[in-house]
Amino acid sequence: MSDKQEKEIKMPEEILSSTVQFQSNGNTIAAFQARPKAEGTYPAIIVIQEWWGLDDHIKDVVSRFAREGYVGFAPNLYARLGGNVTDSANEAGRLMSELRDDWIIKDLNEAVNYLKALSFVNKERIGAIGYCMGGTCTLLLAGHNRDLKAAAAYYGQIVYGGSTEKQPVAPVDLVPRMTCPILYIYGEEDQWITMNDVNQLKAALERHGKTHEVKTYPAPHAFFNDSRESYRPDAARDAWETTLRFFARSLKS
Repeated sequence: MSDKQEKEIKMPEEILSSTVQFQSNGNTIAAFQARPKAEGTYPAIIVIQEWWGLDDHIKDVVSRFAREGYVGFAPNLYARLGGNVTDSANEAGRLMSELRDDWIIKDLNEAVNYLKALSFVNKERIGAIGYCMGGTCTLLLAGHNRDLKAAAAYYGQIVYGGSTEKQPVAPVDLVPRMTCPILYIYGEEDQWITMNDVNQLKAALERHGKTHEVKTYPAPHAFFNDSRESYRPDAARDAWETTLRFFARSLKS
């Protein structure tokens, strides 16, 4: 579906939102898209889902970015698996475990290409942000796409337990290939990602001279998600403001 074929969904007047589709290696990938209603050319941000899928929370984040003057775009990374949204942690874990990094990279690269073809997107100003699983995906994309101008990862996986067919190269080992500024957001009470992992990422970014910011909060994993018990409003508010400043420097200046 092209930008001219968008089906408008009723939203506040200042933005337009729609469900669109793009192709990735013969697979049809649905995505939720939102943009400012006013005519113009805007920077774009790919918003990458948590393990719950392309749920209402992720769509809300897309819309928040649209209200800040971006084209927000969230692809359904479970499209290849026939899945979309779940509230079951067991099902979310199953879906996430069946993903392959090469699928993720191909689908996100095609998302970048899709955005570059839209008349209302500034092709030189495309960034990405992801949460939990999506944070990992954001780092993977930053290591495989030189068109990306900024990448913000919230509590994504940094190191792998070993190299496998599905996960051959850990995000931390992709740092030498990253060409855009990196923001990493972390909750110090996280039970999945350790501070040692974060320190490894920070050291790698410093060692390879990458523009970066690492910010931590006294909060648990997924503290930004206001639809879950893990939500911590103060940390989430500050992280959002930090993220907006980061993208403004990289995509609007």
